[in-house]
Amino acid sequence: MRDEELLSHGFTFCLDQPGRGRKFRKNLFFPARGVEGSAPLLVFCHGFITKTELYRAYGRISLEGVHVFLLDYPDNFAQPVPVATVAEDILSSVAQLRDLPPEEFGERMEGEAEVEFDRLVLAGHSKGSAASLEACRLAARYELEPAGVVGLSPPALFGHRPDYRDYLIERFGRIKPPVLLITGDRDPITPLDGVRRLMEVLPPPKALAVVRGANHTFFSGWENPMLRDGPAELAPAEQLHIGVSLTGRFACLVLEGRLGEGIGELARGFAEVELAYEL
Repeated sequence: MRDEELLSHGFTFCLDQPGRGRKFRKNLFFPARGVEGSAPLLVFCHGFITKTELYRAYGRISLEGVHVFLLDYPDNFAQPVPVATVAEDILSSVAQLRDLPPEEFGERMEGEAEVEFDRLVLAGHSKGSAASLEACRLAARYELEPAGVVGLSPPALFGHRPDYRDYLIERFGRIKPPVLLITGDRDPITPLDGVRRLMEVLPPPKALAVVRGANHTFFSGWENPMLRDGPAELAPAEQLHIGVSLTGRFACLVLEGRLGEGIGELARGFAEVELAYEL
């Protein structure tokens, strides 16, 4: 299914953010395909100074029988939003969807599978991946319990600190759900060394997929001229396809309780991907 066709399958909707004093107007929702009754939910958070529609290809994951919610949060160079605030945005948005009466969620969900909010996977790119990891720490406040987290190009959070490892352990050393980190070896914005250090402190089960020839921005399928990215050896569409595929496969494994038996096949068919994991 082409992205243009997915746009007609998904729909845009608005959510209030009382704490931010504004609305998130361009959220995208792709109902799960090929299922009846109910289906789990994957929430994807975009990167810094980008926008949701650039990541609409991640809506393809809905073809695996998973609802896909692409959160659109406002961000800019002049007033960058702290990662912790974006994490709260993720969780409060999911809680709003959960608590909305069905008729308010929109007639477009009529006839679609219900959303299983107790089967939730968080995912994001760059700043969005950091926010998704942070959201795991805060999820209990919203009576949510993510089943897994995917971080594409996770930034080296405060990597300049002399106590960086201790900081990572304190912040992410007790994350409960399984985590998949995806990064490129041509990414100067979130260097591989920093991602490996994050991988070290995460508790198992965890996995790291290093995509050879991949840079930072192409996981969204476009090149951001405002970021000093490295030259990729992969075409944007190719790198985007790998990111979508790995995210969807991991989400299905954790949601179906098959991570232990299936993690070794996560990168099947992608010769560019080096996979390391600990269960």
